[in-house]
Amino acid sequence: MAHAGQILENPISGEKIIFRQTAAETDGELLAFELVLAPGGAVPGAHVHPEHRAADDLEALLLERLFETVVSLAEEGRCLRSGMPKPLDLALFVREFRREVRAPFPPPLAVRAALAPLAWVAERRGRDLQPAELTPSFA
Repeated sequence: MAHAGQILENPISGEKIIFRQTAAETDGELLAFELVLAPGGAVPGAHVHPEHRAADDLEALLLERLFETVVSLAEEGRCLRSGMPKPLDLALFVREFRREVRAPFPPPLAVRAALAPLAWVAERRGRDLQPAELTPSFA
């Protein structure tokens, strides 16, 4: 679980996420972080945040977990050179974090339908986005 002062560095995208205040430390009232990009770095893939607010503790925790998951996938070699998760992991990621981030197009329903078979394959192969001991799934 994230904590104030924690720094996550994505070795592929060049992103550095610095947690200033976390959901646990503010009773879900606030998630404050800095996003720093190294020269030549980029946030992987065009995306939007359909529900980009921390209205409650759960939403703030999910956003923290999203950052931790992205960095973990990159560190484990489960991302493409663009920084996007590889297809099986992308399918799980899109499903897990559907409220926090999505592609700007095509419509979310079309994306979920297209990725559903990959998510099914990923689950059958025992894929998971993060070790279970880090944080529980809120899906």
